[in-house]
Formats: sequence, C-alpha cells, structure tokens
Amino acid sequence: MLDVTLRVISVFLIILMGFVAYKKGMVDRKGSKVLSTVMMNIGAPCLTLYTVSSHEINPEIWNAMKIGLLAMLVYHVVGAVFGFGITKALRPQRQDFGVYWAELTFSNSGFLCFPICLAVFGEEVFFYAVIMGLVVTLAMYTLAIAQICYSPGEAGSSVNWKGQLKNLLSLPTISAVVGFVMFVLNIQLPDFLMDTCETVGNLLVPLSMLVIGIQLGDSKLGNMLTNWRYMVYSALRLLLWPVATFAVCMACSLPPVVTTVMTLVEAMPAGSLPVVFAEQYGKNSKLGAELVFVSTLLSIVTIPMACIALTYYLQMVA
Repeated sequence: MLDVTLRVISVFLIILMGFVAYKKGMVDRKGSKVLSTVMMNIGAPCLTLYTVSSHEINPEIWNAMKIGLLAMLVYHVVGAVFGFGITKALRPQRQDFGVYWAELTFSNSGFLCFPICLAVFGEEVFFYAVIMGLVVTLAMYTLAIAQICYSPGEAGSSVNWKGQLKNLLSLPTISAVVGFVMFVLNIQLPDFLMDTCETVGNLLVPLSMLVIGIQLGDSKLGNMLTNWRYMVYSALRLLLWPVATFAVCMACSLPPVVTTVMTLVEAMPAGSLPVVFAEQYGKNSKLGAELVFVSTLLSIVTIPMACIALTYYLQMVA
C-alpha cells in the first residue's frame, strides 16, 4: 500500500506549491480565477474526450457496465438528498451551505481514485472506474454547480434553474455527452487529436490542486484541525459514506467490480472541482479548499484501509 500512501502525499505537495506561490506573491486571487476558467472550459473537455477514446468497449462486460452507470447515477441523486439533510444538521452559515452540500456529494474521484484504482486493482477495475466517471462528470457540471449556488433563505440566492439549463450547454457537459456517445458507438479520435487532448487534459488535475493551495493562502492549520464541522465532515466523507455505499451495493447484489468502484469512489476525500466552481461563482472557495485539505490529510490513513478491505472482498468473490 506504499504506492497508495505516496499518491495521497503527492496531493499535498502540489497543494503546497500553490500555497507557497500565493504567499510569495507569484499569483493572486485573480490568477486563481483565470486558472479555474481554463480548467473548466479547456482542460475538462480534453480530458473527457481522451479518456473515453482511449478505451474500446467490450461486449462481454457491457451489461455490467450498464449497471455501473445506472448505479452511479442513482447514487448522486440519492446522495444529494441525504447530503442536504446532513448539511442542515451541521448548521453551517447560510452562505456556506452549498459548499458543504456539494462536498458531501462529490469526492476526489479523478486525481486520487483513478490512479489508486489502477495501482491496486488493475486494468479491469480501472476501466469501469473511467467509464462510470462519465456520470460523475455530467453530475459535477450540473448538480454540483446548482449545489454550490444554493444558499437557503438568502434572497436571490436560490438555484437559478434557467441558469442551470445553460450549464447543460457548457463545454465540459457537452464533452461528457459526446464522450459517452463515442464510447457506446466505439468511435476513436485520430492519433494526433488523442495526443492533443491527452496533453491538455493532463493539466486539469495539477491545476485544480494549485488552485486549492492558492485558496488556502489565508488559512491557518490549527484552526482547520480544531474545527468540529471539518472533523464531522471528514468522518462522513471517509468512513460513513464508503461503508454505507458498500452495504447498499451488497444488498442490491451489484457485480463485484461495480461494488468495488462505487465504494472506492466514496472512500476518497473532498472533491477539488467544487472548489473551482465556488471560485467561479463567487462562493466560499476557501471553505472548500479547507475541506479538501483536512479530509485529504486524514485519508492517508483511511484510503489504505479501504483498499485492503476491498482487495479481500474481491478475493472472496473471485
């Protein structure tokens, strides 16, 4: 499990680079917003198209894949409903409600989950994780933005559903739909376009970590680690969510590979893209960055535990 631990540590190193860059005056909040815009409208579409175009559909596993896609869709609907109630129980400030809600619904399913999945469980499980991740992308650029913009009881801050329809026409969402169609029809991009999308798409993850580091520029470690809401959130994100997900998947008799991917996704710390959305829409991106930092720090212990448990599970059902 050393590779898993080192992967989590690498997250901190990239976040630290952004933090130091902000402290040294090399980048400011305006620069952070520019990076966020580049990530959303250029990096995300390229990464999506490269990911789906680099894998060919296997008819033998298509039925299990359909179950996985449906399970991931249902999770985000049900998870958002339960997350809303849990967020109310945390009693955050009104303007912070949407950030907590989005971070309870979405984990760091890309930068951490994908490489850990490949390293620990191999190509087959990784392939499922990538394709099921298309649903996460669609939900992220629609549901997560709606959650971030939601602030209960604040005049003019309720979800603008007309604006959300516009989000459906955004480049990241369109690219996810196009990517899914390409996957189903087994359409491959030409090699030169694959190389282009790979090069640009690979910028998405490190840039998102740098943005989080910049947002942490004014934060104090001691205050973060003694904030009871952060600790409760991390316990929910890293312990309750994966255990509950595994139990539901088992109760529904989902295929083992789908159960493994679903559980592993929910064992990841807070997602980085909601922080980017908060920056884009003028919400509390600093709060989101602190949730990412604290939950990622604690995940150094919990992620290896989850990987060990899921490895034993796959061996039992093999």
